[in-house]
Amino acid sequence: MTANNDGSIQVWDWRNRLLACPPMMHDDEVQDADFTEDGQFAVGATRKSEVSIWELATGKRVSRNINNLGEVGRQVCVVGNQALLSSPRRSVIDLAWLFEEPTMSTASMQLNAELSSRSRQFLGTLVLLTSEEWRERWETLRMDGTTRE
Repeated sequence: MTANNDGSIQVWDWRNRLLACPPMMHDDEVQDADFTEDGQFAVGATRKSEVSIWELATGKRVSRNINNLGEVGRQVCVVGNQALLSSPRRSVIDLAWLFEEPTMSTASMQLNAELSSRSRQFLGTLVLLTSEEWRERWETLRMDGTTRE
């Protein structure tokens, strides 16, 4: 894996001298990058201390600027389910969420989104929920056991 001044992380198949997956493009010069232990993701750190996570199979960013720690260093090292960042505070980012199974069904996630936004999608636009629609969705989630009372 190479971290590049052009903002890319590139993973190489050294035997064939070809890219092993699509380049992963940051908005700034990449200072360092590391693989997760399962080899499915890359974590990259830029000159401006932005930390992003990339899925290697697709080259798509799954999380952007996950540090939210203010000033961090520009080196990253993945150990287990944690990304260690060089900084005066020795920042640690928990990556366990990448490897956990979702705790909620897609239908329940959609209901949660509709409840919190008080709207639903209808013919490509957002429509406000009526009180009755909101109550029905709430009861459905409650019966499903995915709400906290």
